[in-house]
Amino acid sequence: MTSAFNYPIGTPVFAYPGARPEDIPGAPRLVTRTRTTVRELCGSDVVWVEGEGSCIAVTHLDVVTEQEWEAARTADAVADQGALPVPAGPGQEKTTPAAAAGTAVTPAQASARQAILVALARSLREQPTGAQILDGLDNLGEAVLDEHDAGEIAAWVDGICYLARIPLAGSVTEYLASHESFPVGRYLRKEAAVEHIEDLLVQEEGPEVRSRIVWSDPEDEDEEVPVWDVALRDPATGALIPTQYMVTALSLAHDYDREADA
Repeated sequence: MTSAFNYPIGTPVFAYPGARPEDIPGAPRLVTRTRTTVRELCGSDVVWVEGEGSCIAVTHLDVVTEQEWEAARTADAVADQGALPVPAGPGQEKTTPAAAAGTAVTPAQASARQAILVALARSLREQPTGAQILDGLDNLGEAVLDEHDAGEIAAWVDGICYLARIPLAGSVTEYLASHESFPVGRYLRKEAAVEHIEDLLVQEEGPEVRSRIVWSDPEDEDEEVPVWDVALRDPATGALIPTQYMVTALSLAHDYDREADA
């Protein structure tokens, strides 16, 4: 056995059972782990890996980091299933939409997808926002499949990119639901913030309050920080009674713009 190839059992690797990709482009690759130490067989150093019955020459192995291994596993899952796997709730099976029959993936699409998956994998490991990103992917998938409004789909994409620290061309708009300056929820869609506040009013006043809810539009739609206030119409007098609930649109930039702050 050659000491230079003394890999511990469980080492994350890319294994090429046939030829290496630089020799034959498109050669099959396994994202796997070693399940034996390196052994000498017929004068060659070989190793056995998970998911493959035959031994593989160590010259057909690439040792990778755990981060690279996880990103590649995710990319393979996307290629097989046609979508990122999303977390299922208690008692639910994980489901992902299948790729359309006969759909071809171009090299450019595959490269872009790989870049996004690597960025997401890093984000999930490095940030405390992994669950938010997965929730966003789940909602984005539903919005696309159900052919929702293009603005809603764009909002989910921007929000996911912001959480994953993928640079954006502009900024992300967050809709803050609050009561007397205390935040009660933060959303990528104004409709979600409105729904949250209206549910809170129903909890406080009862179901019949829904018909009395009146939202006011910002005085100037072009104002830098738009605010939507909500009031309750008095059933006896018709007067509007302020609730101190409001939705505020906040622009979240990806990077600090020194020139804009000057």
